Amino acid sequence: MNRPATLDLTGKRAIVSAGASGIGHAIATAMQRAGARVQVCEMDRTALAELARSSSSSSARTSAGISRDRPSR
Repeated sequence: MNRPATLDLTGKRAIVSAGASGIGHAIATAMQRAGARVQVCEMDRTALAELARSSSSSSARTSAGISRDRPSR
């Protein structure tokens, strides 16, 4: 049986756009678990704030970053 490849991102930095939810969040979490310092960019201020709260209450090295208002339609 083959072992799954492990990814070591210790000492690396990553930027994940739309990283506060969905696939972006899964990618940011996986990169953080692999040792990377992750900067998340997100347009949804509420989701970004929630990510910042959850990250600061754990040992995560993920930091929330860029936010801007969504354009009105």
